[in-house]
Amino acid sequence: MVAATAFVPNSPVRMPYLVEYDSKGQPLPEPSVSQDPELSRAYLNAYQQYYERIDTILKASKFVLGLSAYIDDVLLRQSSGILMEWNEDKGTILTSAHLFCSRPPNVDVWLGGQEYARDAEVRVQLLHIDDVEVRGQLIYLDEQYGFALISVPMDPAETLPRFCNELIFSEDIFLLGRDRWDLQIENCKVMNKGAGSYQHHHYMYFDAVVSGCCFGGAVINLEGVVIGLIASAIEFIPSSTILKCLHLWRTFNCIPRIHLGMKLFGIKCLNLKSKEKISRKYHIDAGLIVLEVSGGSNAETHGVRIGDTVNRECIATAIQLENMLLDTCKGYLEKGIGCDSDKDVVLVLDVFNTTKRLPGRIHLTAKLSRGVEIIERVRISVYLGYALF
Repeated sequence: MVAATAFVPNSPVRMPYLVEYDSKGQPLPEPSVSQDPELSRAYLNAYQQYYERIDTILKASKFVLGLSAYIDDVLLRQSSGILMEWNEDKGTILTSAHLFCSRPPNVDVWLGGQEYARDAEVRVQLLHIDDVEVRGQLIYLDEQYGFALISVPMDPAETLPRFCNELIFSEDIFLLGRDRWDLQIENCKVMNKGAGSYQHHHYMYFDAVVSGCCFGGAVINLEGVVIGLIASAIEFIPSSTILKCLHLWRTFNCIPRIHLGMKLFGIKCLNLKSKEKISRKYHIDAGLIVLEVSGGSNAETHGVRIGDTVNRECIATAIQLENMLLDTCKGYLEKGIGCDSDKDVVLVLDVFNTTKRLPGRIHLTAKLSRGVEIIERVRISVYLGYALF
């Protein structure tokens, strides 16, 4: 009697194989004459999918390029980029602002501290037979959202990427980057995890670790569609945020942001025990938890405190919040209220006070800002029994 099993690996880029066993449970050295038809079909299907995934990666690799930044011929950073457009003998490359980072931020990025060498010389490793390297030109760098755009003279692009706004937790993804000309590949999943208190709201995470040369590379799904930009060893910026930013930049030549003065975390990204506790104690199943409030901010003036929840019915994750803020900025820009305007913008937020167990609504006033938001920690000094703020 012969038993058989079709091994279909979890990774879509690992080749499946068919294993048959004899009556003693030992694997057969050669295929048997009569195989189980059902298992054979499963194996052939998995084998076909394997080669489809390989083809997907090869097609997507054509728009992933290697980049290097130099200051006085000394290498500053090496990273990757996505060739997103081509027009009139020039290509536009989307990459991470990390390429130009001359001084890294604090461990808590909300405290700022990062510096960028915008005048650094950019060299782009084009995918030619002779491994051609050409000069690129920085055309835009956004410090808040952490991406940059580079223009490079080049021949018409063979393949340009498609971007997708939709993203699913636990979705299978590929991470594509370049170590100069050499392709770097990782296969992993989108994690059900929100940005922590030390990271900006617009990041999502994958369950892999990539090297610095892959920063600025592409996060693609199994169909080869770009769903994000690799931002760090474990983080990426979703395409939904990138596309909204690019629309604002192309239309209004700026990407403003409303500074809320709060660090927030989506209840949706909590573990099951924490979700159950919040639901049981406060009857809240969605929204954003306040992790920190900036000292002297309008949010603090309105009485928002750590542990309160914001917009529990409308916004499930911090990513959705950032996209909502970008849409709000777009609405004000269309009305002529920009970063140089003296007019305040108003953001209406539903806030649940967890201390008093009371819902409420606040009207936050702010201005559209090009700058990076800084969350100032409230510090209290105690001297002879008196608290000095």
